[in-house]
Amino acid sequence: MTSRRILLVSAALLFLSSYQAIAQAQESVRVYESLFREFGQPNGPYVVLETPINPNDVLSTEREAILKIYRFPTKLVPHLKKDFGAASVHLLSDTEYVKMFSDTSGCGTGWGTFHEHFPEAKVLIELSPVAFRANDREALVVMKGSSGCLGGSVDLLVFARSGSSWKFKEATNVSRS
Repeated sequence: MTSRRILLVSAALLFLSSYQAIAQAQESVRVYESLFREFGQPNGPYVVLETPINPNDVLSTEREAILKIYRFPTKLVPHLKKDFGAASVHLLSDTEYVKMFSDTSGCGTGWGTFHEHFPEAKVLIELSPVAFRANDREALVVMKGSSGCLGGSVDLLVFARSGSSWKFKEATNVSRS
């Protein structure tokens, strides 16, 4: 193969890879929008922890098969407001979280501060990146919701593609407190 052909093939592969990443990001926004429509007020307000959940940290060994079915991004990057489309989301930074829930303030004080800052938000939400099945017809999100010192759960949420949108399909509870 000539160097010109190699260059053209490389450019084409780079373009295709970039196009797929953009398309996947757009589909992720649609999945998150469907999640917020299904599990609360469509427009919020929602408080989402900026740092995504690492699925490997919350799933037990019997759930690892799920990670083989769905393709999670290999690198976790902080959520951005645009990731959630039209939903009214406040991204809570790690710094804000630590300040609010530091060990010295105690759990009750931390949640009091949370509800004082975000009176309309019912829960603090942590979300994984969206993972897609190989056929891109199903998507999975790991969601952790916390509402107080003893209130919280981790759920696996599955969405199915329906035309150009995504519909909630099923939830599997991983843990509840």
